[in-house]
Amino acid sequence: MFDKSKLNPENLGIYNNILSFGISEVDAQVILDCIVAKRSCSWVNNDAVDEKTLKALDDYIVANKFNLSIKVDAVPTRGKYIWDVKSRK
Repeated sequence: MFDKSKLNPENLGIYNNILSFGISEVDAQVILDCIVAKRSCSWVNNDAVDEKTLKALDDYIVANKFNLSIKVDAVPTRGKYIWDVKSRK
């Protein structure tokens, strides 16, 4: 289970910034883990995400040199979103 109180101030700031773009808590937790651990991850969920939100997130990732690429594909027939976060080590 995710416990924000265990995050150091830097990681808490990153997490809060990710949330501020409209990313769901679950997605923000996984993205933060990818940033901190410098690893790739893929997952599927129902939390809607739009292009404006993804652009803001991508701009933040580039500006902070997190070396991640994020791709989200909608599966409209299922109401799901496939997230693919790749670490560019």
